[in-house]
Amino acid sequence: MTGTVTAAKPSAGVWRFPGYTPAEAAHMFEDFLELNLPYDTFWEWLMSYPPHGSRPPADALVENEIDLAILALSAFAHGTRSWDEAHRELLDARSRLTGLARF
Repeated sequence: MTGTVTAAKPSAGVWRFPGYTPAEAAHMFEDFLELNLPYDTFWEWLMSYPPHGSRPPADALVENEIDLAILALSAFAHGTRSWDEAHRELLDARSRLTGLARF
């Protein structure tokens, strides 16, 4: 991937991290869990999160939930975790992201 990442300044005057807000991430998780988003689209979305060390840095708490989702889906794809286990992890991640969005 080439180019630069810059912080966006929302109209409220609060600077935000590059990448996804907790609310945006929770919404994508919810769309996937409710079968409104195909697996491949969700996977691509997860994998497009700004990498660790991006400038300015991404929201570490959102990045952590995305990393956990990637690990859960990878384990499911490799047969080391059942769909029920992966699904539970995604539900938990969505719940944590929703909680972060409320702050």
